Amino acid sequence: LRLLKGLTSLEEELANRLGLHKVIVVSGNLDQDRQVLKEMGRAGANLLQEILNREKLEIIAVTGGTSTLCLVESLPEISPGRSVLVVPARGGFGTEMRTQANAIAALLAGKLGGEYRLFHVPDALSPQARLALLEESHIQEMLRLMTQAQLVIHGIGDAVEMARRRQLPQVEISWLLRHGAVGEALGSYVDQEGKVVLSARNIGLNLQELPPASTLAVAGGKHKAQAILAVAATGVVKYLVTDEGAALAMLETLRKKS
Repeated sequence: LRLLKGLTSLEEELANRLGLHKVIVVSGNLDQDRQVLKEMGRAGANLLQEILNREKLEIIAVTGGTSTLCLVESLPEISPGRSVLVVPARGGFGTEMRTQANAIAALLAGKLGGEYRLFHVPDALSPQARLALLEESHIQEMLRLMTQAQLVIHGIGDAVEMARRRQLPQVEISWLLRHGAVGEALGSYVDQEGKVVLSARNIGLNLQELPPASTLAVAGGKHKAQAILAVAATGVVKYLVTDEGAALAMLETLRKKS
């Protein structure tokens, strides 16, 4: 069925053009059908099981968001054969508890029979608060664990959309627009070439300070095509789970460039 739909050739072409280890494309377009998110979650869960079977992961870091939550919810309870520690990749923002990085880390640890650590720090901090918190031994220990993660699971957002959701000041949103920021992941806002034009004032992993880990990104919907391309251009993404809507739009852009 996948071959008939041409999804396999889509996956291979995208992986080759983007230099990714593996791309999984589910049918449909999340912009038009919310059920596609569940399909992406299932595909991401299967991919995570593959990675766990193949690699000796000891620490996994996760961000918040509906895409990462969907992946973790779709995962059956499994034993990776070794103790896995799950940590949040950054602080929390927004008001919904279940989509926070802390909640997702705890849920994933439960599915893997592993342990988790909580990170009680808001995502947006003043420069003074950030510097003060960086002095705390608990914060330093959490950062050490995050940077030792062998796999980081995260979503990808549209730069301006995410800046507004994070309630960035208008002067920073104008900066993003002026410098061509199109994608966002881990609080870093990037342009089409994958250059970071602004990083959120937070404590946690960002694209510029990622450990030499594999990252598994989950993002779909045709409107996110340029954002996914931008984040992929940073060179940090190894695995991508997306949908047909985004995949076809990405390939259209990539073919025009070549």
